[in-house]
Amino acid sequence: MIAVLKGALVALSLTLGFGPVLIVQFEASINRGFRAGASVISGLYASDVFLVSICYLGFTRFLQQQEYKLAMGIVGGLIIIVFGFSLLIKRVTFNLPTKARTITTRSSHLIQYFIKGFMINITNPFAIVFWLGILSIAGTNFGIYTSSFYVFFIALFGFAISCDLLKVFCFSKVKRFFTPVLVKWINRTMGTILVIIGIVIISKVL
Repeated sequence: MIAVLKGALVALSLTLGFGPVLIVQFEASINRGFRAGASVISGLYASDVFLVSICYLGFTRFLQQQEYKLAMGIVGGLIIIVFGFSLLIKRVTFNLPTKARTITTRSSHLIQYFIKGFMINITNPFAIVFWLGILSIAGTNFGIYTSSFYVFFIALFGFAISCDLLKVFCFSKVKRFFTPVLVKWINRTMGTILVIIGIVIISKVL
């Protein structure tokens, strides 16, 4: 029970944070609906599971090298900047859903949003630092090969995914109150924020 509670607390702090992935979740949800936002979340947590797995398997020495942090910081920053510019120049195809018409979300859109969530997170050098810290804390509290250790991470990812799905569900529901002009300015604002975040990430690793 303690492992579950601690996992839930870490998940809460993780999902309440503001960052580029939250912006992409919001953009996907208001433009393409819940499924698109859920695809971003799928990509995000696929990359998180990958990072936790390679840390757990002992690749931390490589990931902590300055060359890795520099390369991933630059690549990650550039990817976020590109996503930001894509929002700035994006044409608004937003339509308010009605009983007779819904917004079409093709499989290609879902794949694109999955890749966005995955790439933004996997190339963030601060993500690996976060998970290294969480692994250290979990190992200290529960031991590496104990059942409580695994329960902690299952609870963490379970609560975090549930909270993020709830967020994109809410985002997708409030979009009915938005007008095309408002969505256009939201995209521009989100795009500008992403560009700034990308620049900040690059400046921190240089």
